[in-house]
This record gives sequence, structure tokens and C-alpha cells, in this order.
Amino acid sequence: MIKNSKIKAWQKADNLAWEIFNLVRNIIEGENDRELKNQIKECAIRIPVLISSGSRRKDINCLRESLRLIDELEYLIHFSRRLGYLKEEDYKRLVKEIEDTSKLLFGFTKYVEKQMS
Repeated sequence: MIKNSKIKAWQKADNLAWEIFNLVRNIIEGENDRELKNQIKECAIRIPVLISSGSRRKDINCLRESLRLIDELEYLIHFSRRLGYLKEEDYKRLVKEIEDTSKLLFGFTKYVEKQMS
């Protein structure tokens, strides 16, 4: 079992990464859009990785980077919807998941910052 699986922000980010990875791999197929697809997947997967690393080492910079990636991911999902890759219901569901993950991650980051001071 992964040590960080008890951290709610990590759980939520892990579920979000899984959902995005599975959705995106089936919707973006054009050769020209491969970079966008890879960027979305990489961004989604790096968030729980950074949470894990940041929480284990008490590295606030990793946690801040994961917050930055959450914002980037939200934009990439928005852009994908504008390009017609995402159905409206998938987009709304992902945005809600991103927002929920962001809130948990923000709270966890503040908690770690407080523990460090």
C-alpha cells in the first residue's frame, strides 16, 4: 500500500489522474493533438506524485507545484472542451473533480506549512 494513501488530497488527485487518463486516451486521436493529450496526462499524473513527494519530505515547493499543475490541468481541460474533444457532461464532471481536488490540496498545503513553522 502506498504510504500517502491516507492523505485525502492524494486520494482525490490519484482518482482524478486515473479518470483523466482513461478519458483522454480515448478522445484525442489526431496526430497534431498528441502533444495536448500527453500534456494533459502528464499534468494529471504529476499531481499525486508531487503530493506524495512533498508530504513524505515535507517539501512545500512540491506541494505548491502540484497546486500550479491543478490550475494548468483545469485550463487544458477547458481548452480540450473548446476544441470539441470533451462532451459537456464530461467537462463539467472533470471541472468539479479538479475543484474538489484543488480545495483539498490547498488545505493540505496550508497544514504542512503550519507544521513547518
